[in-house]
Amino acid sequence: MARNKCPTNQQLQDFALGKGSVAVMERIALHLEMCDQCSDSMDSIEYASDDVVDLKVEIPSVFASEESVHPEHGLTAGYTTYGSANRDRMARTVIGGDESLSDGDTVSDAAEFIDSTKTRFGDRYVLLNGIARGGMGVVHRARDLILKRDVALKTIKSGELAGADEIRRFEVEAEAAAQLKHPNIVSIYEIGEHDGQHYFTMELIDGRSLSALIQEKAVSPSLTAKYVRQIARGIHYAHRRGILHRDLKPSNVLIDGKHRVHVTDFGLAKRIETDSSLTATGQILGTPAYMPPEQASGQHDEVTIRSDVYSLGAILYELLTRRPPFEGESAIDVLVKVINETPRNPRMLNPDVPLDLETICLKCLEKERSRRYETAQDVADDLRSFLRGEPVVARPLGPVERSWRWMRRRPAIAFLGFTTLIASLTAIGSGAYLLADANQARDEA
Repeated sequence: MARNKCPTNQQLQDFALGKGSVAVMERIALHLEMCDQCSDSMDSIEYASDDVVDLKVEIPSVFASEESVHPEHGLTAGYTTYGSANRDRMARTVIGGDESLSDGDTVSDAAEFIDSTKTRFGDRYVLLNGIARGGMGVVHRARDLILKRDVALKTIKSGELAGADEIRRFEVEAEAAAQLKHPNIVSIYEIGEHDGQHYFTMELIDGRSLSALIQEKAVSPSLTAKYVRQIARGIHYAHRRGILHRDLKPSNVLIDGKHRVHVTDFGLAKRIETDSSLTATGQILGTPAYMPPEQASGQHDEVTIRSDVYSLGAILYELLTRRPPFEGESAIDVLVKVINETPRNPRMLNPDVPLDLETICLKCLEKERSRRYETAQDVADDLRSFLRGEPVVARPLGPVERSWRWMRRRPAIAFLGFTTLIASLTAIGSGAYLLADANQARDEA
């Protein structure tokens, strides 16, 4: 075909269906931009629905319109030359029916859908983009084609290669969260399997994680208290329904645009008062910086409601200081510190932390479970008292009590210090006695 000669109707039809070499198709596309008559001819060409899909997907991206959302999938300049009527018809056909697009929808809407059809997930969902990737799962933003709403769709990271334990943990997370209907817990919609890939869908939270918020800026004490109070209320609700979270941390807390908290990721959830066949004694599960000593030491029979209370304290600590209670060069370093050391007072790292908020935080982080708050609701209640300017139930430790607890955790060092102190006092006493005796002998002389 000569560059200055109009293509035949057959050539235009082949072009519309994506047939022919790239060089020929490029020449036709350039010609259509210059020739109104050929452009009008394109408007009169009838397409079958399958042909339209092929047209949009197969034409090389060299012809992509700048208006399209995803030009890499070959959305062509034909969108800008075919004429609006035919363009809208093609868009409706691609989407799957007239009811899928309204008069106000654009070609870009069709383009976005064409892109998403590349990642169709079963008959019901279309994967739009990735949201998060954790140790076990991957979360996508997905479109529910039946209910016509966006959801969060989670799959096992290892996909079809997932082992029996991975699948069971995934099912435990879905089953646990599905039983919880609370404004501060992400809701589960559907649990299923597609082509060997286990998945579940849940409420899509338009916001960001608490960990991202902490990294971005310091959070005020009042907003910190409000956030942790909401987390505590949601976790107390879960506890009342017999479920421990066991992996509370900032990255598992989502904040929406109205500052509402949503707890997610029940992947390590456990039924209260029941043994878990997924957890062997001595096995460490969770995130070291936020887990309580009993969990860090692998004593899972001792993990109780107060263990989640400890994690609430760890989240509160990071909100106040912008760092977790314990840090180390490796996970083992952190675990050792969690078991043996006391975190620095938040006010030592951030002098602007209110004393009552520090006191609440440190009570949650007590090494001994009996010294922590009894329930997550107690944490929420004390935070409410703080926000109202009322006295909190927790009280700051005095120097004597703090020293006594330190000695109980480090008996060997405490004994060495005690013996050193006794020896020093003995030496001081002996010296004073000898000095007094010498002074008396001098006076008598």
